Amino acid sequence: MKNLVFIPLVFFISLISSPARSVELPDGYGKAKWGMTVEELSKVADIIDVVSLGKFYAEHFEWKPDVHVSYLPPDFQKIEYYFYNNKLYKIFIMYKLKKSKFKNPLQYFESIVNNTIKTYGEPKASYEDNSFGFPIWHNVWEDNITQMDIRMGSRFIHKVLIHKDLSNTKSLEFENKIQKQKKRNML
Repeated sequence: MKNLVFIPLVFFISLISSPARSVELPDGYGKAKWGMTVEELSKVADIIDVVSLGKFYAEHFEWKPDVHVSYLPPDFQKIEYYFYNNKLYKIFIMYKLKKSKFKNPLQYFESIVNNTIKTYGEPKASYEDNSFGFPIWHNVWEDNITQMDIRMGSRFIHKVLIHKDLSNTKSLEFENKIQKQKKRNML
């Protein structure tokens, strides 16, 4: 009889002592935190306004672009900071194969994904997207605030961090603008 009482108790204790793992993603990247203004970011990172210079940035379909870039020498990355209403809401980290120890982009990508899995666990989603006419592989992690997408496509590897609420607000503003234009065109 003692064994019957003891077994359920041990099972119950093990359930309590091993809660489900919850992922908490970064609230930005390094010293760049979600919601920072351009001025605040410029105090902690050396950034350049690429839009006013007419320079290229990764998210070329960005509506109302306000993009600033920072370079992290000497190793591997360029970082793009995207602002909406002067608040940091998206960060692109570009990995450069030439500056890495890898000769093969797929190996480099797998290394980045595997290191991220060690830190945050398995991605919430992994999929292939062909929206731009070539395959882009995605591995996506999420928490309540941030979405992190590690992507590999034709000659690029990016880690994209997005503040979900600010991104949704920007998307809604864009959708509202499109709807208003449609109504005006119908008149």
